[in-house]
Amino acid sequence: MGHLDVKEVKVNLTVPADTFAIRDEGRNESKMPASTPYQWVIRRLFLGRFLDSDAVNFPASAPGLKLIELSPNVQFATGGSHNSLVISRKDHLVIIDAPINEWQSRWTIDAAKAKYPGKPIKYLVLTHHHNDHTGGARTYVAEGASVIVAAPNKQHFERVFQSQHKFVPDELQKNPKPANIIEFADHMTLKDDSGDIELYKVANPHSDGMLMAYLATEKIVWVTDLYSPIRDKDRTEMFVSFYEALKQRGIAPTRIAGGHGGIVPASDMEAIMAAK
Repeated sequence: MGHLDVKEVKVNLTVPADTFAIRDEGRNESKMPASTPYQWVIRRLFLGRFLDSDAVNFPASAPGLKLIELSPNVQFATGGSHNSLVISRKDHLVIIDAPINEWQSRWTIDAAKAKYPGKPIKYLVLTHHHNDHTGGARTYVAEGASVIVAAPNKQHFERVFQSQHKFVPDELQKNPKPANIIEFADHMTLKDDSGDIELYKVANPHSDGMLMAYLATEKIVWVTDLYSPIRDKDRTEMFVSFYEALKQRGIAPTRIAGGHGGIVPASDMEAIMAAK
């Protein structure tokens, strides 16, 4: 959504015949690359998803968003097409991913605070920069949360949080706050008496600066897009990159939770990897 100020209008002007002609130097400079890395953006523009509507995508059978308890300190925020993870710490909360828009983030924030009263949201962890999983990130900055990303995403999110939303003001526009963005190169640990959260950068074909999260106490791995538990059944290139990252890092989870899909035992992942 944009805003346009028109300061002058002229009617019935004569337009020179060569106004829209492409110059020779322009033809030479406008060669398209062999492949377009952002086909997912083009597809969403074509389908009209996320970019032209404030609606959250719910399956027809779903009543709306809800929290599913994975452990006393971990809640799976789901019910729409995209999920988040709520993690309770000794004196604060950590949220992983802020999908779609401000509405969904506001719901997740309110639900997390109701579940764990008196605990502020200290960190928002973003698995990668794609807007369907970060569209509500500005809401968390307005809450005062620090944002954790894997390199090289910091510069991108600096622009996101500094941009003006004047046409339809969001919470950050109404209550401006400087964003504290924490970027790590390869591995970062969020230590706490309730259990550590390990964040790892993952080499993958989907997005540069992708991370996965491992909850050491609960032995739960959070992954977005590379593998969508329940939904994905095939051994794709993205799935293999996630699986190999687990092995390289020496992580042996008991459950996998996803930014899409649901929660499955790690044996489901092993079965996909073993399939021919």
